[in-house]
Amino acid sequence: MVDSGIFDPCFALEDGEVIVCGANPVTGEAGFKLNLTEPLPESELPAEPTNNAWLVELADGTICGFATGATGAVDEKRINYLCRSPEAEKRVVILGDLQPGEIWQAEKAIVSFNEGVFSAEESEIVAIRTVWK
Repeated sequence: MVDSGIFDPCFALEDGEVIVCGANPVTGEAGFKLNLTEPLPESELPAEPTNNAWLVELADGTICGFATGATGAVDEKRINYLCRSPEAEKRVVILGDLQPGEIWQAEKAIVSFNEGVFSAEESEIVAIRTVWK
């Protein structure tokens, strides 16, 4: 966090004094360096691998980033990823968790928001091309 801006994810460099934020492997953006004012806390790795990612590319080329903070839900499935949409009026999301396997899959949906409730206009299970963890 810098001032009131949150940058997530950031990646620690080996020196432990600098992190790189804003890097994007899809666009080739190298990101920017931030000098830490104090050391990062010890990393707490989960005992089991998770099926979460910070960025995914679906087989159709759609790019989706993990939705941090409060999001909505559709049919009791959290909106976990927000995706780029070729049409500004359409909200493209991934509902629920990614589904690992030989080929990872996700539930891609177009959602609308009316009177405080999200609903899926359409959804389908799609293949994932690339996962960045």
